[in-house]
Amino acid sequence: MLIFFDIIMGLQRVADDEGAEFDNIEAARAEARTIASDIVIEELRRGGNVGADWRIDVRDVAGTILAQVLFYEVVFEPIANSYTATSLRRHLLGDPVPIPSYHRSVATVTEARAIAANVRNVFREIKQRLDEIT
Repeated sequence: MLIFFDIIMGLQRVADDEGAEFDNIEAARAEARTIASDIVIEELRRGGNVGADWRIDVRDVAGTILAQVLFYEVVFEPIANSYTATSLRRHLLGDPVPIPSYHRSVATVTEARAIAANVRNVFREIKQRLDEIT
């Protein structure tokens, strides 16, 4: 199937007039995520900022948007995935056994340190990709 990637960066829109062939929408979505990641890396390398509304519209020949890839998800999803399951379980089910507040505080600090480590790892990966490009 012929797929087009329209890049929207705030008020700027770059329409894809050529498109590319993909076997399925998931392959096209993966390519859109790679494009978004490359744009984020380039923007950060130049010292710029990435807008919260930046996205790639994945569309077909008829112009129907089949998927959207949000730039901020490409950056923060790896970080979020590392702790969401634990946090979501706690949010939905609560702690299975009441824990004294001191131990809960220690657990929170430990989780915050793990999140910070994940953020550092993501930025190291971005820096490595920047170094590979230059």
